[in-house]
Amino acid sequence: MSSLTRFWRISLTIGSALAVAGIVGTSADPARASTPQPVTISTSYYVAGAAGADLKNVLYNDGELQAAADCDNEHPTYSDDILDFGAQLLPGSSQGETESVDDQHYYSESQIEAMAESFAEGYAVEDEACVVASKGELGIGSTAYLEIGTNNAGPTPTAAQAKTQANSWWTIDSTAAEDYYNWANAQPGLDAAGIQLDVLMSGSSDMELGSGYNHASATLPWAYQMSQEYDPGNMDSYPPDDYGSADGCYNPNGPLTGSFVCSTGWTVKDVYKLIVDTFPDPQIYLAPPNGEQPQEWAQLCVYYATTYPGGSTPFYGGTDILSEPTGGSGYLSTAASWTDIIDALQGSGNSNCQESLPAFETNFDEEATPGGNVTWP
Repeated sequence: MSSLTRFWRISLTIGSALAVAGIVGTSADPARASTPQPVTISTSYYVAGAAGADLKNVLYNDGELQAAADCDNEHPTYSDDILDFGAQLLPGSSQGETESVDDQHYYSESQIEAMAESFAEGYAVEDEACVVASKGELGIGSTAYLEIGTNNAGPTPTAAQAKTQANSWWTIDSTAAEDYYNWANAQPGLDAAGIQLDVLMSGSSDMELGSGYNHASATLPWAYQMSQEYDPGNMDSYPPDDYGSADGCYNPNGPLTGSFVCSTGWTVKDVYKLIVDTFPDPQIYLAPPNGEQPQEWAQLCVYYATTYPGGSTPFYGGTDILSEPTGGSGYLSTAASWTDIIDALQGSGNSNCQESLPAFETNFDEEATPGGNVTWP
């Protein structure tokens, strides 16, 4: 997958991102260079609770709320939104496709598709209303990049089973997108072509390296198979995202090497393969002394930039930074997570990483449940 292909999935360059967001200084350290602010701060969700009309309504309302927030930016904008449906089960499981993050419910392919479509419909309806209310000032509406998410914490698959899982997940993504487009075409009085582009979908995963998650041998085949399903010539096809962590991929004594062991057997070379096949949305919510997430991703950026042909980096203008500011002391706030990863990239010593900055911030601290959302955990 070329760097141009990876960047193409969201047509927003870092230059336009900074122009839209504006450049502001940071009050914490007046001497620090001005820090670019995220284009959009969105809220993503762990989906939990019994599947049904109540949960679909909650997700529909969440879509409306995100569209309203994007509209408040007073310009057409992008947001990166994730619905995490929990760990993917082995192929043929009688329980369904995934087990929810609360370990109490199971979701089938059709239920996941319907819930993702519900969020998309809520976003599209509210966004179209925003365009109408602007009386032509906005011109065009905003766009939500909706990631239909799972994770690699389920039962350990063989390489062949992992590829089958990836095919199933791609089917969920493509079916949800098709159903959404068909719904858009059936809406009276709306510009079908325009409303279709209000939401773009991708099958993605929270691929982690730590204890409790599957090793590279079970995770990399999934990522590779998903990358093979992606068709850069199809405007309805978008590459998979990895909104996971890079636990342990930090060497305080110098730059990373391919053989450096990060965590639970994962090497830097393994993580490099994962980045090549997916679009990384790094988790940034732990900094020293509680963790080194900003430093991990900065060092990985340098390794990638010096290893990948052309010296490109895994970070582009469409990259999203995930923060999880709740859960107790030691967690970074949204603003701190953003500033820390920018500082780490700018202090990396690699010009490509210094210039290749993210554009989006996602708060991943909500649980979507029937009847309303609750703060996670």
